[in-house]
Amino acid sequence: MMLDKIINDILRSDDRERNDQIKGMEDGKLDDDENRDDEDILNLLPRKNLSLIEKQFPKDSGLELDEFVKTLLIHLEYDNKTDPYKRLRITLKLIDLFKEIDVNGDETMEWEEFSSYIIELGMIKKDRNI
Repeated sequence: MMLDKIINDILRSDDRERNDQIKGMEDGKLDDDENRDDEDILNLLPRKNLSLIEKQFPKDSGLELDEFVKTLLIHLEYDNKTDPYKRLRITLKLIDLFKEIDVNGDETMEWEEFSSYIIELGMIKKDRNI
């Protein structure tokens, strides 16, 4: 449960504090060859879970960063039994994803922003495969 505390601390901190916390962690625990940052976090999201995730978004507002991360952590499919730091790496990637998707900069993620991003990403991947 120490890892849960670290994740909660990271979610509660601002960008500068978050970067300091990450730098302060031991080298090697967040980096490994098979889990580089270029891994597409949304590949871990089963399509069948999208309707469940949509229900987590308030109709008249959006999810704040911590709510977004916690919601996605529940619905992403990944194995953290062999690598206890995988959840932490995924959390950090979700924070980056949140910042990338929050195009209006209001620090909340509306369903429209999230679903539009997924659709656009799917079109980009489809174009690359053509």
